[in-house]
Amino acid sequence: MEEEAAEPLSRNRLFELQAIIADANGDYPFDEMPSSPASLLHSLSLTMDSGGKIGLLASNVYLSLILCTDSPVYSFFTPVAFLSFLRSLRLAVKGRQTEARPSQPNRRNDRKKKAGRSSSRVLHQPDEEEAQTEEENEAIEIEDLVSVLEKLDSVVGRVSLERFSDSLKSLIEAVVQVLVVAAELENETSGKVRKLSYRRPTSAKDRLPGLCFKIFVRALHPQHGDVTNNCVEVLKSLSPLLVSQNSQIRCPAIEFVTSNLTEIAKEWPDVRRAMAALPRYLAVKSNTDKIDSRAVAVDAVMKVVQSLGSAEQYEFAGFVVKMSVGKVRLRMMAIDLIVAVLGLLPDPLGIREDGFENDDARFCGLRCLEALINRCSDKVAGIRARALSNLAHAVELLSADIRNRSRLVEALAFGNGSRAVPNVVHKDNLESFNSEMGSQGLFFNQQTISPDFGPGPTPLTPGAFCRDLNALVRRRCVDDKAAVRKAALLLITKSTVLLGRVVDESVVKTIGLACSDPLVSIRKAALSALSE
Repeated sequence: MEEEAAEPLSRNRLFELQAIIADANGDYPFDEMPSSPASLLHSLSLTMDSGGKIGLLASNVYLSLILCTDSPVYSFFTPVAFLSFLRSLRLAVKGRQTEARPSQPNRRNDRKKKAGRSSSRVLHQPDEEEAQTEEENEAIEIEDLVSVLEKLDSVVGRVSLERFSDSLKSLIEAVVQVLVVAAELENETSGKVRKLSYRRPTSAKDRLPGLCFKIFVRALHPQHGDVTNNCVEVLKSLSPLLVSQNSQIRCPAIEFVTSNLTEIAKEWPDVRRAMAALPRYLAVKSNTDKIDSRAVAVDAVMKVVQSLGSAEQYEFAGFVVKMSVGKVRLRMMAIDLIVAVLGLLPDPLGIREDGFENDDARFCGLRCLEALINRCSDKVAGIRARALSNLAHAVELLSADIRNRSRLVEALAFGNGSRAVPNVVHKDNLESFNSEMGSQGLFFNQQTISPDFGPGPTPLTPGAFCRDLNALVRRRCVDDKAAVRKAALLLITKSTVLLGRVVDESVVKTIGLACSDPLVSIRKAALSALSE
C-alpha cells in the first residue's frame, strides 16, 4: 500500500533528506528516515524519472543513501531504481546538449509548448503546473553533474554489478554520453576546438572527462563479472569517439585507451586480449567513405596498435592483408593501413634474420607490400589509384633506410622477371578472412560484417599478380581513369628517384604517350617523370 501511495519528492523534501544524511556523518540515519527504504526508493525513482535538475538532485540523494555506512545497499540498489538513476543522468546530459546547441526550431517548439501550457491552464491547476515546469527547465549546473559522478564512482567501487549485466552496459553508455557533453561544453566556453585534459583539471567541466574514465576503470574490476566482456563493452562504447573527427574528446579518449588501459592490462591480461581486438573492430566498423574520416580512423587504429606488443602488431598486420580482399570499403581501408603498418614494423622487409619468432613475422612486411601491389589492379578505379599512390609512399618510406633499398628493388622487381615476395593467394586469404570475421568475430563471439566479399577474380589484366611490376605500371599509365594514370606516374617518379633504378625503355615510351594526355595534370606528371 505504501508503494501505491508513493509520490515524487519535492525539492524541499530532497534538501531535507540531504541535510539528514549530512548530519549522520556517513552513517545511515535509520531513526530519522521518514519512511521505509522500499517506500523511499519508490519515491526517489519517480523523482529521478522526471528528469531536470530535481531529477539530478534526487539522484544525488539516491547515491548518498547507498554510500552510507550500514546502509541496506541492495534494498536501494535494484535494477529498476538504478535504471531510473541512469535515465535521470541521460536527461541531465540531454539538457546540457540542448543548451550548448540552441537553434531556431527549438525556439519555435518552446513557443508551441508555452502556448500549449497557456491553453491548458484553463483546465488544470495553474500554480502547480507552472512551478513544476520551472523546476524541470531550470539549468543544470556542471557542479551538480560532477557531484553525481563522484558519488557514482564510489558506488561502482562498492556495489558488485556481476548480477546486473544490463545495468552495467547502460551505465557505460550513459557515461559515454557525459563524455560527449564534456567535449561540447569545452567548445562552448572556449569558442574553438581545444584538447581536453583529464590529468590536471582546473574547473568542474575539466573534471568531467577524468571522472568518466575513472568510472570505466572501476567497471573493469573482476567484481563486476568477466573482465574481457566488460572491457569489450567499454571499448565498443568509446569507439565512435576514437574515430570521430569532430569530437573534441577524441585525444583524451585515445590517451585513456593507449595509456591507462595498457597499464591495467599488465595486471589483468584479459584487458589486453580485448585491446588486441580493438584495432580490428575499428578498422572494420569505421565509416571510411570519405578521405578525412578514413585518415582519422587510420590514425586511431595505429595509435592503439602502437600500444600493443610486437606479437599483436604482427597479428594485426596479417589481419590487414586478409582485409585487402574484403568489400570495397574494407579494401580501401586496408591499403591505407598497409602504409601505416609498414612504418610501424621495426624491420618490415625482414633484413635481419634474427629477432623474429617465426618466418611469418619476418615476412609480414613483404606480405603487406604484396597485398598493396595486388590492389593496384583492383576492379574499382578509386582503389587502383589509391593503391598506386600508397605504393609510391611506401617506396619513399622504406627507402629512407638505406639497408632496405636492395631488398625493395628485389621485392618490386622492376624488369627482373620475378619478385621475391611470398605469394599471397587470393582464395586462401578470402577463406581465412571469412573465418576470422564470421566465426571468431572482431570482438570475440559477436556478429560482424556481411559475408559478401571481395573484388572477385582479379587480375583485370595480365599486370595483376605480375612477376614484373613494369608491366603493371605500363598498363596503369594508360588506364581509362585519370586518377589511376596520375598515380602510376607518381610511382614511376618515386621509384626512379629513391631507388636509383634504370627505367625500362617500354616504360619511357608509355610516359611519352602520357605527355599527350588530354588532361593538363597528367601531362605535368608525365613531364616530371621524364625529367627524373
